Amino acid sequence: YVKIGNQVTIQFACNEITQTSTMGAGAYYKITNLPFTIQSNTAPSGAIKEFGQTGRGFILWGDGGGTQVNMYRTDTVVLPNAYLKGSFTYIAN
Repeated sequence: YVKIGNQVTIQFACNEITQTSTMGAGAYYKITNLPFTIQSNTAPSGAIKEFGQTGRGFILWGDGGGTQVNMYRTDTVVLPNAYLKGSFTYIAN
């Protein structure tokens, strides 16, 4: 990660991760223990892509006051061993 002032940018790549749970009919993954707490009344933004099997994109969100972001596939395919990479930026407390 890189932190400049209170802006934090995280880049990551994960191989063969398992889904956390399901939301509707899609797969739901999360990254926990961010290095800084997300500032209240703000939301992370970024781009996440599954690169090992489908190349599909993910929606990213995180709650202000927390230290995790969630990723959700918008289609109905659930991957047992996803390969994810991406980056996102958020404002820290």
